[in-house]
Amino acid sequence: MKKWLKRIGVVLLSFALIIGAVVGYAYFIEPRLLVVVESDLTVPHFDPKLNGLKIVAISDIHAGSNYMPLERLQRVVETANEQNADLIVLLGDYVSETGGRNRNPAPGTDGTQIKIPVETIADNLQGLKAKYGAYAVIGNHDWYHNDAKIRREFERVGINVIENEVREIPVGDTRVRLWGIED
Repeated sequence: MKKWLKRIGVVLLSFALIIGAVVGYAYFIEPRLLVVVESDLTVPHFDPKLNGLKIVAISDIHAGSNYMPLERLQRVVETANEQNADLIVLLGDYVSETGGRNRNPAPGTDGTQIKIPVETIADNLQGLKAKYGAYAVIGNHDWYHNDAKIRREFERVGINVIENEVREIPVGDTRVRLWGIED
């Protein structure tokens, strides 16, 4: 009986150590990584004039969150610019909240408190450079905070916000249709 209990204890301890290692990696190591992944996509019926079009996608910045201080946000912008992109697309969730959410804020008011002001986030993203511009959609955390303010601040610094619409972007003598869908 004692051997059996000892084995169960070893299995439970091993399981706890594995869970601890995974949580430790997810909280302390992975958020610090800034990874550039290059992929060549084959799109059926894609206009051959667009072959070689380079798009940089940046997602879930959560400025002010675990390991995303302004210095790191600036590094994200520098790394994106080093890619010499034709288009940069920002895929939402720019803010990081400090507490609870007001589920029914008055229109145009903040529904959450955030760690870094939207104006500061927009000012830092203003440095994004791409041949045909930078485009953004609003993510769920942005909606919880104040989607109208984020849209206004991003557009103030030259980032085009598209929400439930299609934008036609002239690329050479053809066009790219960029579709922005909320959240």
